[in-house]
Amino acid sequence: MLYKDTLIELQKKYLTVLNKALPGLKVEHSTIEVVDHGLANGEADDAFLNCGLGISVRQIYIRPESAIGYTGKILIWLPGQFMPEHRHRDIIAVPKEMLKSLNLPFKFVNMSEVVNDFNGVKGYDSKKYEFVVPTEDSILINFKDIPKDCVLIPGKAESFDVIYGDGSYFMPGEATEKPKYNIPESQKKHVKNRHENYMCPEKGVLLRIPPNTPHSARAGPKGMVAIEYSMPSRDEADIFTHPEIKRATEIRDR
Repeated sequence: MLYKDTLIELQKKYLTVLNKALPGLKVEHSTIEVVDHGLANGEADDAFLNCGLGISVRQIYIRPESAIGYTGKILIWLPGQFMPEHRHRDIIAVPKEMLKSLNLPFKFVNMSEVVNDFNGVKGYDSKKYEFVVPTEDSILINFKDIPKDCVLIPGKAESFDVIYGDGSYFMPGEATEKPKYNIPESQKKHVKNRHENYMCPEKGVLLRIPPNTPHSARAGPKGMVAIEYSMPSRDEADIFTHPEIKRATEIRDR
């Protein structure tokens, strides 16, 4: 939860970092989404630095009939800020009348069991569909395994260019013993994948993250700005390792 005045303060801070990365880009501070993952206490304090992110969405194209489009995103970290571990898992939209008889070659659960406050996937009628995901993180669903009348919504693949500051992305692989930037103590038990990919503009590395891949990131002392290129974005279906996280930020009067 964030207080309204804190939200405005944070939007201006994120814009300051963004302007250092892209000084010619015209962005209103009020358009920057501030994400606290439901873990902040209203203020821009250490709790927020250990769970927050700023996002400027650059809409590229929308299909009018479905409201689904392709987007580019500018992700903004304040100095030392951490983005909690999450993944974008394949989803199956199942007609409600089929759910009880659904037969798949893997175990699955309803999205409402793994995403707090889940109320559907953008572009799909929640009155018509239930949404299920495999119970195992590593499973990529094959189109041939999808029963008739069900729809496969592929997990999002992402690529990142860091264009300002620096930071550490943590992904599956051998744990890095001494990363450049450590995972905050408050988040360590919720980060299972600790192989560091150090990112900065000087390296010029495009980091590719396949679907269903858990990842988290922490910025360095200048903050960090990354350009995200991805498949259609469905942030409402992000699955976080931390069981208490909520993707939507609640805004309150002080």
